[in-house]
Amino acid sequence: MKKFAIIAAVAAAVAAVPAAAQESTQIYFGDLDVASATGAHVLGERLEAGAATVCARPDTRDLKGMAAWQECKNAAITSGVEQLASQGINVNAAPASVK
Repeated sequence: MKKFAIIAAVAAAVAAVPAAAQESTQIYFGDLDVASATGAHVLGERLEAGAATVCARPDTRDLKGMAAWQECKNAAITSGVEQLASQGINVNAAPASVK
């Protein structure tokens, strides 16, 4: 079964960082043809959804918390992309700051 885990990259030392919704989540992609553009795109969407799962979204009025939340999601997506790349899989996802 093809899967990988996204680990929440939340720096506990920063008070404004939102708590992780959960520490990790598994993303399954055995049902996808990741060599195709469509499969890579769907895997990217799953990766982004997984990042949203491991990074708890703060109140939108908390600007520092929102920035930390975005950093958490970016770090989670980067981690997932790196894990997939180590398996030779290119995914159509990138942290929001790169998009």
